[in-house]
Amino acid sequence: KATVSVLNWLDTHTHTPYSRAMNEVGVRAREEGYGVATGLCSPELCEELKKHVLLETKNALAAKQAHKFGKVREPDNRYDLLLDMEGVVKDAVNEIVTNLKPALQTAMGCTGARLAELAAITSHGGADAQPVHADTVHGVLRFLQADMSGMLGFLQGDDEDDGEAAQQVLNAVATDTASMWTALVALQDVTEDMGPTHVWPGTNNVDHHSRCYSHYAGPGGEAGGQTTRRSKLTVEFADELFGIDHKKMCLKAGGAVFYDSRTMHCGGRNVSAKSRTVLVLTFIGNGMLPEGSTYDLLPHLRNQYRLSSFPLNSDGTSRPKLDVDIEMEDQLRRKEQEEAKEKANARPVPPLNEWRASVQCTKCGKWRPADPFSVDALTRDQWKCHMDGFSCFTPQLYSVEEIDAWFEED
Repeated sequence: KATVSVLNWLDTHTHTPYSRAMNEVGVRAREEGYGVATGLCSPELCEELKKHVLLETKNALAAKQAHKFGKVREPDNRYDLLLDMEGVVKDAVNEIVTNLKPALQTAMGCTGARLAELAAITSHGGADAQPVHADTVHGVLRFLQADMSGMLGFLQGDDEDDGEAAQQVLNAVATDTASMWTALVALQDVTEDMGPTHVWPGTNNVDHHSRCYSHYAGPGGEAGGQTTRRSKLTVEFADELFGIDHKKMCLKAGGAVFYDSRTMHCGGRNVSAKSRTVLVLTFIGNGMLPEGSTYDLLPHLRNQYRLSSFPLNSDGTSRPKLDVDIEMEDQLRRKEQEEAKEKANARPVPPLNEWRASVQCTKCGKWRPADPFSVDALTRDQWKCHMDGFSCFTPQLYSVEEIDAWFEED
Protein backbone atom coordinates (compact mmCIF):
# COMPACT_ATOMS: atom_id res chain seq x y z
CA LYS A 1 0.00 0.00 0.00
CA ALA A 2 1.36 3.40 -1.00
CA THR A 3 1.46 4.87 2.51
CA VAL A 4 3.97 7.10 4.29
CA SER A 5 3.80 8.95 7.60
CA VAL A 6 4.88 12.59 7.55
CA LEU A 7 3.59 13.68 10.94
CA ASN A 8 6.96 15.26 11.73
CA TRP A 9 7.72 16.62 8.27
CA LEU A 10 11.13 18.21 7.94
CA ASP A 11 12.02 21.84 7.47
CA THR A 12 11.58 22.85 3.83
CA HIS A 13 15.33 23.48 3.46
CA THR A 14 16.34 20.01 4.64
CA HIS A 15 13.49 17.81 3.38
CA THR A 16 15.34 15.87 0.66
CA PRO A 17 14.92 12.46 2.44
CA TYR A 18 11.22 13.23 2.89
CA SER A 19 10.88 14.16 -0.78
CA ARG A 20 12.53 10.91 -1.81
CA ALA A 21 10.15 8.92 0.39
CA MET A 22 7.17 10.70 -1.12
CA ASN A 23 8.58 10.10 -4.59
CA GLU A 24 8.39 6.36 -3.87
CA VAL A 25 4.78 6.83 -2.77
CA GLY A 26 4.13 8.51 -6.13
CA VAL A 27 5.79 5.67 -8.05
CA ARG A 28 3.57 3.07 -6.38
CA ALA A 29 0.50 5.29 -6.81
CA ARG A 30 1.18 5.59 -10.53
CA GLU A 31 1.32 1.79 -10.77
CA GLU A 32 -1.86 1.15 -8.76
CA GLY A 33 -3.90 4.22 -9.71
CA TYR A 34 -4.03 5.50 -6.14
CA GLY A 35 -1.90 6.17 -3.08
CA VAL A 36 -2.32 6.98 0.60
CA ALA A 37 -0.38 9.52 2.66
CA THR A 38 -0.81 10.23 6.36
CA GLY A 39 -0.11 13.29 8.47
CA LEU A 40 -0.28 15.83 5.64
CA CYS A 41 -1.99 18.34 7.89
CA SER A 42 -2.10 18.78 11.67
CA PRO A 43 -5.26 17.54 13.45
CA GLU A 44 -5.76 21.04 14.90
CA LEU A 45 -5.78 22.67 11.47
CA CYS A 46 -8.08 19.92 10.15
CA GLU A 47 -10.56 20.59 12.97
CA GLU A 48 -10.47 24.33 12.32
CA LEU A 49 -11.04 23.82 8.61
CA LYS A 50 -13.94 21.42 9.19
CA LYS A 51 -15.68 23.94 11.46
CA HIS A 52 -15.26 26.54 8.72
CA VAL A 53 -16.70 24.18 6.08
CA LEU A 54 -19.73 23.21 8.16
CA LEU A 55 -20.51 26.84 9.03
CA GLU A 56 -20.13 27.99 5.40
CA THR A 57 -22.30 25.10 4.22
CA LYS A 58 -25.02 25.94 6.76
CA ASN A 59 -25.00 29.64 5.83
CA ALA A 60 -25.04 28.95 2.07
CA LEU A 61 -27.98 26.54 2.43
CA ALA A 62 -29.90 29.02 4.58
CA ALA A 63 -29.30 31.80 2.04
CA LYS A 64 -30.11 29.44 -0.86
CA GLN A 65 -26.78 30.24 -2.52
CA ALA A 66 -26.70 27.39 -4.99
CA HIS A 67 -23.67 28.85 -6.79
CA LYS A 68 -21.52 27.97 -3.78
CA PHE A 69 -22.04 24.25 -4.33
CA GLY A 70 -20.67 21.84 -6.90
CA LYS A 71 -22.26 18.73 -8.35
CA VAL A 72 -21.94 15.58 -6.31
CA ARG A 73 -23.33 12.08 -6.85
CA GLU A 74 -26.08 10.98 -4.40
CA PRO A 75 -26.67 14.53 -3.08
CA ASP A 76 -29.10 13.61 -0.30
CA ASN A 77 -27.28 14.40 2.98
CA ARG A 78 -24.12 15.07 0.96
CA TYR A 79 -22.84 18.58 0.09
CA ASP A 80 -20.01 19.75 -2.16
CA LEU A 81 -18.95 23.25 -1.03
CA LEU A 82 -16.67 25.34 -3.26
CA LEU A 83 -13.86 26.95 -1.28
CA ASP A 84 -11.90 30.16 -1.67
CA MET A 85 -8.12 30.29 -1.19
CA GLU A 86 -8.10 32.43 1.93
CA GLY A 87 -7.84 32.16 5.70
CA VAL A 88 -7.85 28.66 7.14
CA VAL A 89 -8.45 27.15 3.69
CA LYS A 90 -5.22 28.66 2.34
CA ASP A 91 -3.28 27.61 5.46
CA ALA A 92 -4.48 24.00 5.16
CA VAL A 93 -4.03 23.76 1.38
CA ASN A 94 -0.51 25.20 1.67
CA GLU A 95 0.51 22.64 4.29
CA ILE A 96 -1.14 19.70 2.52
CA VAL A 97 0.06 20.40 -1.02
CA THR A 98 3.60 21.22 0.13
CA ASN A 99 3.77 17.79 1.81
CA LEU A 100 2.03 15.84 -0.94
CA LYS A 101 3.68 17.64 -3.88
CA PRO A 102 6.58 15.19 -4.47
CA ALA A 103 4.21 12.22 -4.64
CA LEU A 104 1.76 14.01 -6.94
CA GLN A 105 4.51 15.23 -9.26
CA THR A 106 5.87 11.71 -9.59
CA ALA A 107 2.45 10.10 -10.05
CA MET A 108 1.41 12.66 -12.67
CA GLY A 109 4.78 12.85 -14.38
CA CYS A 110 4.82 16.66 -14.40
CA THR A 111 5.66 19.57 -12.09
CA GLY A 112 3.40 22.29 -13.51
CA ALA A 113 -0.01 20.69 -13.00
CA ARG A 114 -2.75 23.29 -12.46
CA LEU A 115 -5.22 23.38 -9.57
CA ALA A 116 -8.54 22.28 -11.10
CA GLU A 117 -10.72 21.68 -8.04
CA LEU A 118 -10.87 23.13 -4.52
CA ALA A 119 -13.89 22.06 -2.51
CA ALA A 120 -15.04 20.17 0.57
CA ILE A 121 -17.50 17.28 0.50
CA THR A 122 -19.47 16.53 3.64
CA SER A 123 -21.63 13.42 4.04
CA HIS A 124 -23.93 13.40 7.04
CA GLY A 125 -25.44 10.41 8.77
CA GLY A 126 -27.92 8.77 6.40
CA ALA A 127 -25.98 9.61 3.23
CA ASP A 128 -26.26 6.71 0.83
CA ALA A 129 -23.28 5.15 -0.90
CA GLN A 130 -22.47 6.67 -4.26
CA PRO A 131 -22.55 4.53 -7.37
CA VAL A 132 -19.09 3.21 -8.20
CA HIS A 133 -17.57 5.49 -10.83
CA ALA A 134 -14.48 7.16 -12.21
CA ASP A 135 -14.32 10.95 -12.27
CA THR A 136 -13.25 10.99 -15.93
CA VAL A 137 -13.64 8.70 -18.93
CA HIS A 138 -10.53 6.92 -20.14
CA GLY A 139 -9.28 8.67 -23.28
CA VAL A 140 -8.91 5.45 -25.28
CA LEU A 141 -12.44 4.33 -24.40
CA ARG A 142 -13.72 7.78 -25.40
CA PHE A 143 -11.91 7.34 -28.71
CA LEU A 144 -13.34 3.88 -29.35
CA GLN A 145 -16.89 4.94 -28.47
CA ALA A 146 -16.75 8.38 -30.09
CA ASP A 147 -19.88 9.51 -31.91
CA MET A 148 -18.53 9.55 -35.44
CA SER A 149 -21.68 10.97 -37.01
CA GLY A 150 -20.54 14.55 -36.55
CA MET A 151 -17.24 13.79 -38.26
CA LEU A 152 -18.46 11.76 -41.21
CA GLY A 153 -18.62 14.88 -43.33
CA PHE A 154 -14.92 15.38 -42.71
CA LEU A 155 -13.78 11.77 -42.86
CA GLN A 156 -15.74 11.00 -46.03
CA GLY A 157 -15.53 14.43 -47.63
CA ASP A 158 -13.43 15.51 -50.56
CA ASP A 159 -11.19 17.82 -48.56
CA GLU A 160 -8.14 15.83 -47.52
CA ASP A 161 -7.08 18.46 -44.97
CA ASP A 162 -10.44 18.24 -43.19
CA GLY A 163 -10.15 14.45 -42.99
CA GLU A 164 -6.67 14.67 -41.51
CA ALA A 165 -7.81 17.31 -39.00
CA ALA A 166 -10.70 15.15 -37.82
CA GLN A 167 -8.43 12.14 -37.42
CA GLN A 168 -5.97 14.23 -35.43
CA VAL A 169 -8.75 15.25 -33.04
CA LEU A 170 -9.74 11.63 -32.46
CA ASN A 171 -6.12 10.57 -31.98
CA ALA A 172 -5.64 13.37 -29.47
CA VAL A 173 -8.64 12.18 -27.44
CA ALA A 174 -7.09 8.72 -27.29
CA THR A 175 -3.48 9.64 -26.55
CA ASP A 176 -3.18 13.27 -25.40
CA THR A 177 -5.80 13.52 -22.65
CA ALA A 178 -4.36 15.37 -19.65
CA SER A 179 -3.38 13.51 -16.49
CA MET A 180 -5.68 14.41 -13.61
CA TRP A 181 -5.31 13.41 -9.95
CA THR A 182 -7.48 14.16 -6.92
CA ALA A 183 -6.57 14.13 -3.22
CA LEU A 184 -9.31 13.61 -0.64
CA VAL A 185 -8.00 14.77 2.74
CA ALA A 186 -9.84 13.57 5.85
CA LEU A 187 -10.66 16.45 8.20
CA GLN A 188 -11.48 14.06 11.06
CA ASP A 189 -10.73 10.46 11.90
CA VAL A 190 -12.81 8.26 9.58
CA THR A 191 -14.26 4.98 10.82
CA GLU A 192 -15.90 2.30 8.71
CA ASP A 193 -19.47 3.27 9.74
CA MET A 194 -18.90 6.85 8.47
CA GLY A 195 -18.84 5.70 4.86
CA PRO A 196 -15.16 6.08 3.93
CA THR A 197 -14.08 6.46 0.33
CA HIS A 198 -13.84 3.08 -1.43
CA VAL A 199 -11.15 2.56 -4.07
CA TRP A 200 -10.62 -0.24 -6.61
CA PRO A 201 -6.84 -0.46 -7.22
CA GLY A 202 -5.59 -0.75 -10.78
CA THR A 203 -8.90 0.11 -12.45
CA ASN A 204 -7.66 3.23 -14.28
CA ASN A 205 -7.42 1.38 -17.59
CA VAL A 206 -9.47 0.69 -20.72
CA ASP A 207 -10.47 -2.82 -19.63
CA HIS A 208 -12.18 -1.76 -16.39
CA HIS A 209 -13.71 1.35 -17.98
CA SER A 210 -15.18 -0.90 -20.67
CA ARG A 211 -16.70 -3.13 -18.00
CA CYS A 212 -18.20 -0.12 -16.23
CA TYR A 213 -19.55 1.27 -19.52
CA SER A 214 -21.05 -2.11 -20.43
CA HIS A 215 -22.74 -2.25 -17.05
CA TYR A 216 -24.78 0.85 -17.89
CA ALA A 217 -25.02 0.74 -21.68
CA GLY A 218 -24.60 -2.94 -22.51
CA PRO A 219 -27.25 -5.52 -23.35
CA GLY A 220 -27.61 -6.51 -19.71
CA GLY A 221 -27.32 -9.80 -17.90
CA GLU A 222 -26.97 -11.13 -14.39
CA ALA A 223 -24.08 -11.71 -12.01
CA GLY A 224 -24.31 -12.54 -8.36
CA GLY A 225 -28.09 -12.42 -8.58
CA GLN A 226 -28.11 -8.76 -9.64
CA THR A 227 -29.34 -7.32 -12.89
CA THR A 228 -26.56 -5.38 -14.59
CA ARG A 229 -28.44 -3.28 -17.13
CA ARG A 230 -28.44 0.43 -16.27
CA SER A 231 -28.71 -0.28 -12.53
CA LYS A 232 -26.64 1.56 -9.96
CA LEU A 233 -23.18 0.00 -9.78
CA THR A 234 -22.99 -1.03 -6.14
CA VAL A 235 -19.87 -1.70 -4.11
CA GLU A 236 -20.58 -5.42 -3.87
CA PHE A 237 -21.28 -5.87 -7.56
CA ALA A 238 -18.26 -3.75 -8.53
CA ASP A 239 -15.97 -6.18 -6.68
CA GLU A 240 -17.34 -8.96 -8.88
CA LEU A 241 -17.46 -6.93 -12.09
CA PHE A 242 -13.86 -5.73 -11.79
CA GLY A 243 -12.50 -8.89 -10.18
CA ILE A 244 -10.89 -6.68 -7.52
CA ASP A 245 -11.76 -6.20 -3.84
CA HIS A 246 -12.25 -2.57 -2.90
CA LYS A 247 -10.15 -0.80 -0.28
CA LYS A 248 -11.77 1.30 2.45
CA MET A 249 -9.97 4.55 3.19
CA CYS A 250 -10.38 4.68 6.98
CA LEU A 251 -7.94 7.52 7.57
CA LYS A 252 -6.84 9.62 10.51
CA ALA A 253 -7.40 13.38 10.36
CA GLY A 254 -4.85 14.89 7.98
CA GLY A 255 -4.45 11.69 5.99
CA ALA A 256 -5.38 11.51 2.32
CA VAL A 257 -6.12 9.14 -0.50
CA PHE A 258 -5.00 10.52 -3.86
CA TYR A 259 -5.98 8.85 -7.10
CA ASP A 260 -5.95 9.02 -10.88
CA SER A 261 -9.27 10.52 -12.04
CA ARG A 262 -9.79 7.33 -14.06
CA THR A 263 -9.60 5.06 -10.99
CA MET A 264 -12.92 3.54 -9.89
CA HIS A 265 -14.10 4.74 -6.49
CA CYS A 266 -17.11 5.97 -4.52
CA GLY A 267 -18.12 7.55 -1.24
CA GLY A 268 -19.47 4.91 1.14
CA ARG A 269 -22.76 4.86 3.02
CA ASN A 270 -22.67 6.85 6.26
CA VAL A 271 -24.61 4.85 8.87
CA SER A 272 -23.14 6.75 11.82
CA ALA A 273 -24.42 9.82 13.63
CA LYS A 274 -21.30 11.76 12.60
CA SER A 275 -20.51 13.86 9.55
CA ARG A 276 -17.53 12.99 7.36
CA THR A 277 -15.80 15.90 5.61
CA VAL A 278 -12.98 15.66 3.09
CA LEU A 279 -11.03 18.46 1.48
CA VAL A 280 -10.97 17.97 -2.32
CA LEU A 281 -7.86 19.03 -4.24
CA THR A 282 -7.53 18.18 -7.93
CA PHE A 283 -4.60 18.96 -10.20
CA ILE A 284 -4.49 18.57 -13.98
CA GLY A 285 -1.49 18.36 -16.32
CA ASN A 286 -1.11 19.43 -19.92
CA GLY A 287 -3.25 18.01 -22.69
CA MET A 288 -6.91 17.78 -23.65
CA LEU A 289 -9.33 18.19 -20.75
CA PRO A 290 -10.68 14.77 -19.75
CA GLU A 291 -14.41 14.23 -19.97
CA GLY A 292 -16.53 13.77 -16.86
CA SER A 293 -14.93 15.88 -14.13
CA THR A 294 -17.09 18.45 -12.33
CA TYR A 295 -14.14 20.93 -12.19
CA ASP A 296 -15.35 22.32 -8.85
CA LEU A 297 -13.34 25.53 -8.65
CA LEU A 298 -14.40 29.13 -8.10
CA PRO A 299 -13.95 31.06 -11.39
CA HIS A 300 -11.42 33.57 -10.04
CA LEU A 301 -9.10 30.73 -8.95
CA ARG A 302 -8.74 29.24 -12.43
CA ASN A 303 -5.14 29.10 -13.68
CA GLN A 304 -3.93 30.80 -10.49
CA TYR A 305 -2.13 27.92 -8.76
CA ARG A 306 0.13 25.08 -9.85
CA LEU A 307 1.90 22.33 -7.94
CA SER A 308 5.09 24.32 -8.42
CA SER A 309 3.44 27.31 -6.64
CA PHE A 310 3.73 25.59 -3.26
CA PRO A 311 4.77 26.36 -0.58
CA LEU A 312 3.10 29.77 -0.66
CA ASN A 313 4.22 32.91 1.09
CA SER A 314 1.92 34.47 3.69
CA ASP A 315 0.47 36.73 0.99
CA GLY A 316 -0.38 33.74 -1.22
CA THR A 317 2.51 34.19 -3.67
CA SER A 318 5.00 31.45 -4.57
CA ARG A 319 8.31 31.09 -2.82
CA PRO A 320 11.58 30.66 -4.75
CA LYS A 321 12.10 27.10 -5.90
CA LEU A 322 14.31 24.90 -3.75
CA ASP A 323 17.18 22.92 -5.25
CA VAL A 324 15.23 19.69 -4.73
CA ASP A 325 12.29 21.10 -6.72
CA ILE A 326 14.55 22.19 -9.57
CA GLU A 327 16.26 18.78 -9.61
CA MET A 328 12.89 16.98 -9.72
CA GLU A 329 11.66 19.24 -12.52
CA ASP A 330 14.78 18.44 -14.54
CA GLN A 331 14.34 14.70 -13.97
CA LEU A 332 10.68 14.76 -14.94
CA ARG A 333 11.38 16.94 -17.97
CA ARG A 334 14.01 14.47 -19.19
CA LYS A 335 11.62 11.59 -18.58
CA GLU A 336 8.86 13.36 -20.52
CA GLN A 337 11.25 13.95 -23.42
CA GLU A 338 12.35 10.32 -23.44
CA GLU A 339 8.75 9.12 -23.36
CA ALA A 340 7.76 11.48 -26.17
CA LYS A 341 10.73 10.34 -28.30
CA GLU A 342 9.94 6.66 -27.73
CA LYS A 343 6.27 7.24 -28.53
CA ALA A 344 7.07 9.16 -31.73
CA ASN A 345 9.40 6.44 -33.03
CA ALA A 346 7.20 3.52 -32.03
CA ARG A 347 5.50 1.16 -34.41
CA PRO A 348 1.78 2.04 -34.70
CA VAL A 349 -0.82 -0.46 -33.56
CA PRO A 350 -2.39 -1.90 -36.75
CA PRO A 351 -6.14 -2.33 -37.31
CA LEU A 352 -7.60 -5.27 -35.44
CA ASN A 353 -8.45 -7.10 -38.68
CA GLU A 354 -4.71 -7.38 -39.35
CA TRP A 355 -3.98 -9.19 -36.08
CA ARG A 356 -3.17 -12.90 -36.47
CA ALA A 357 -2.11 -13.55 -32.87
CA SER A 358 -1.48 -11.49 -29.75
CA VAL A 359 1.02 -11.32 -26.90
CA GLN A 360 0.89 -9.41 -23.63
CA CYS A 361 3.68 -7.07 -22.57
CA THR A 362 5.09 -8.13 -19.20
CA LYS A 363 5.95 -4.52 -18.38
CA CYS A 364 2.81 -2.48 -19.18
CA GLY A 365 0.25 -5.31 -19.53
CA LYS A 366 -0.99 -4.18 -22.96
CA TRP A 367 -1.80 -6.69 -25.70
CA ARG A 368 -0.03 -6.35 -29.05
CA PRO A 369 -0.28 -8.20 -32.38
CA ALA A 370 2.32 -10.91 -32.94
CA ASP A 371 3.45 -13.56 -35.38
CA PRO A 372 1.32 -16.65 -34.64
CA PHE A 373 4.36 -18.90 -35.15
CA SER A 374 6.42 -17.15 -32.46
CA VAL A 375 3.86 -16.42 -29.72
CA ASP A 376 4.95 -19.31 -27.50
CA ALA A 377 8.61 -18.27 -27.71
CA LEU A 378 7.76 -14.62 -27.07
CA THR A 379 5.75 -15.56 -23.97
CA ARG A 380 8.63 -17.65 -22.60
CA ASP A 381 11.05 -14.76 -23.21
CA GLN A 382 9.05 -12.34 -21.01
CA TRP A 383 8.06 -10.29 -24.05
CA LYS A 384 7.94 -6.48 -23.81
CA CYS A 385 6.56 -3.91 -26.25
CA HIS A 386 9.95 -2.54 -27.34
CA MET A 387 11.07 -6.01 -28.47
CA ASP A 388 8.78 -5.73 -31.49
CA GLY A 389 9.00 -1.98 -32.11
CA PHE A 390 5.97 -0.97 -30.03
CA SER A 391 5.97 1.43 -27.07
CA CYS A 392 4.42 0.92 -23.65
CA PHE A 393 3.20 4.53 -23.90
CA THR A 394 1.06 3.70 -26.96
CA PRO A 395 -2.56 2.79 -26.05
CA GLN A 396 -3.78 -0.75 -26.64
CA LEU A 397 -6.65 0.78 -28.70
CA TYR A 398 -8.82 -2.34 -28.49
CA SER A 399 -10.42 -3.85 -25.40
CA VAL A 400 -9.62 -7.40 -24.34
CA GLU A 401 -13.18 -8.37 -25.22
CA GLU A 402 -12.80 -6.96 -28.75
CA ILE A 403 -9.50 -8.78 -29.26
CA ASP A 404 -10.94 -12.08 -28.01
CA ALA A 405 -14.03 -11.65 -30.18
CA TRP A 406 -11.87 -11.04 -33.27
CA PHE A 407 -9.84 -14.22 -32.80
CA GLU A 408 -12.97 -16.28 -32.08
CA GLU A 409 -14.55 -14.91 -35.25
CA ASP A 410 -11.37 -15.37 -37.26
